Amino acid sequence: TFKFNAGVTWSLGAFGGGVSTRFIGSYSECGDSAGDFSGSGNCYKNSSYMRRVGAYNVYDLFASYNLKTYAGRTALAVGVLNVADRDPQTIYNGFLAASDPSTYDFTGRYPYFRATHTF
Repeated sequence: TFKFNAGVTWSLGAFGGGVSTRFIGSYSECGDSAGDFSGSGNCYKNSSYMRRVGAYNVYDLFASYNLKTYAGRTALAVGVLNVADRDPQTIYNGFLAASDPSTYDFTGRYPYFRATHTF
């Protein structure tokens, strides 16, 4: 399986922004019998024991503004994780909820606001 994370950021003076993506390529999942994917790995017998898990791609966006004050620097940011609200892929041999929470995003679209201050 091919996986990658990539991102692009931009800034002009105090303003900034960016987009990032997380990609997981498609792969085959093995099962016990045709249609039963409980995990014994019989793919070597024939292709009826195999199903294809599709590729997964999620995009995140953010915008930021930095201000300098006599007390230090403050950064304000707003963003959205999983902009397209992609559901995790169904994996019958997954650990939890017919998928894998360590691989896929279970939260869905998630807006956030962040404020940080450094002295």
